[in-house]
Amino acid sequence: MNAKFTPKPWNLFSSGSVHEISASDNIPVVTWSGFDDSRRPNSVHQANARLITAAPELLEALEELSDLMAGVLEGTYLPDSFTLQPARAAIAKATGEA
Repeated sequence: MNAKFTPKPWNLFSSGSVHEISASDNIPVVTWSGFDDSRRPNSVHQANARLITAAPELLEALEELSDLMAGVLEGTYLPDSFTLQPARAAIAKATGEA
């Protein structure tokens, strides 16, 4: 991976209306206060924050699985509908290569 990211793991901390996603070195990745969007319940914002927090691990796992599957699939018959393209597109999007 060529992209440089804040080291994992990322952690979500909330205190009142202040929320922060920080790396293991306690350097903030993102900080926000309150939830401005009244169209979404607080639980949706919390779910979004958890997904953002998991992003480094999700990207790493997807890269490893994509590489593994590419090796396993070489010379293997699979239906034409099977492709690693969605995984590769997601990796490219996350690393800025899209």
